[in-house]
Amino acid sequence: MVLLKNAVLLLVLLCESCNSEHNFMITSGWYKAKKKSDKVVIKKAHSLGPDVIPRASTYIRIGGTVPVLPSGAIHDLVHLIDLKITSAVIEKVHAGAFQNLPKLSKLNLQDNIIQDIPFGVFNKLNISVLFLNKNEISTIDRDAFDDMPNLTKIKLNSNKLSTWSSEWFKRTPRLGTILVRRNAIEEVHKYAFKNLATNEIKALNIYLSKNLIRTIHPQAFSGIAKWGDVFLDRNQLTQLEGDIFENVQSIRKLNLSRNNISGISDNLFKTVRSVEMLDLTANHRLECVPVIVAKQVQKLQLENIRKLTCACVSDLSNITKLLGTEKC
Repeated sequence: MVLLKNAVLLLVLLCESCNSEHNFMITSGWYKAKKKSDKVVIKKAHSLGPDVIPRASTYIRIGGTVPVLPSGAIHDLVHLIDLKITSAVIEKVHAGAFQNLPKLSKLNLQDNIIQDIPFGVFNKLNISVLFLNKNEISTIDRDAFDDMPNLTKIKLNSNKLSTWSSEWFKRTPRLGTILVRRNAIEEVHKYAFKNLATNEIKALNIYLSKNLIRTIHPQAFSGIAKWGDVFLDRNQLTQLEGDIFENVQSIRKLNLSRNNISGISDNLFKTVRSVEMLDLTANHRLECVPVIVAKQVQKLQLENIRKLTCACVSDLSNITKLLGTEKC
């Protein structure tokens, strides 16, 4: 009975494909399509081409082995909202791979082996969330993420990026969360986030945890008045200079834990009016935090810092709320 139902479903889908001039999808390989209302799941796809996906689909999930997404691979699905092509061994995504998908909001390409992002793949798509994490991306065209009017969140975690480009994200007015954890970025340059300065958001969140960052250049975070989370934990920072947050007004949480910081400039927050949380956990070379810096912080996390003296803790406890200093 189950086999008969599956066979009937397959015939229905094939008929819909035959009646459509520009349909989507699998040209070779065994697949299993599960259709629940307007949701379609395809397993073990081998390539893409005109075939069997119903035009009314709002959710599509594809797995298998699809090494290349050519131009026009996925097109003319005007009701599609959520597209997930994960663990499909994608190596290359060509410009124009996604066309005429006016309602597409979420695009997930994680867990593939994509190496580069050229211009023309994502530009002018209406997506709000883009997942590119757990690939092998080492190169991103300077204009690859331009003109994405609804993009709010992008995940680039667990790739092979060694540089951050200040040219990314032009005309992305709603982008508020960028995750680039577990890459190989070594520096944060001056005005690194300049193209996000006029965004229509309350605060920008940037996650650069577990890279290889040794240097943060003067005015690196300038241009953005209000920051939410700034995560620089698990990098290789040794010093915090006084002008990296020049002209910044507020920071919700600055996470600098598990670096090698031994010194913090008195002027670190010179222009910053409010810092809700500063996390310096496990910076074992740090002996104390300048009083003038502590005064600008509402909560200061100092857990597991070997060289931190109890005299320092005593001085700071009169200024701000300390966390992780119970031993003193």
